[in-house]
Amino acid sequence: MVRVVPAPATGGDLRVYPASAPTTSPVEADDDATRLVRKAKLSTMRYEANAQRRRALLSRLFAAMAEQERPFTLGEVHASMQEQDAAGAFPFGDVVKYARTLYLGGVLVAEDGQDDVFFRDRRMSLTLDPPTAESLILAYETAVATRLVSAAGEEPIDAATVSGVLDWTGRCRMI
Repeated sequence: MVRVVPAPATGGDLRVYPASAPTTSPVEADDDATRLVRKAKLSTMRYEANAQRRRALLSRLFAAMAEQERPFTLGEVHASMQEQDAAGAFPFGDVVKYARTLYLGGVLVAEDGQDDVFFRDRRMSLTLDPPTAESLILAYETAVATRLVSAAGEEPIDAATVSGVLDWTGRCRMI
């Protein structure tokens, strides 16, 4: 059995929770999620709260990374995105922020001898298995979820709150 929370009047998706999940009002859940997002400093990661837009950006990033000769630099990835960009500009700073999260999640690895090189100039490779946009999205969102759980510290955090921040509506994932 599930509990369905209608979409807020301001927009967004409806949310589905297990019936056994603690019952909180949408306002309380949003307050908890907002506080957690601030504590996790997701804005410094250029975290895109809109799941559809975030996943589209990550798909574009994957396509640009996948077409590069391995290993690649983030500058090469950005240049590729700019050449093929019909969906609008993707700033280089955002490429670096997304890549840093993927690096922390173990999806991007630097080649040997790159420790003294600026992150944005390091030669890196993808380590996805399978190498798909969906696996990159999952890895990114898992890294964000890990950051949320770490930021919660000693405070209890439930799956519904993490799921709400990531907007995993309609997706079933275990972290």
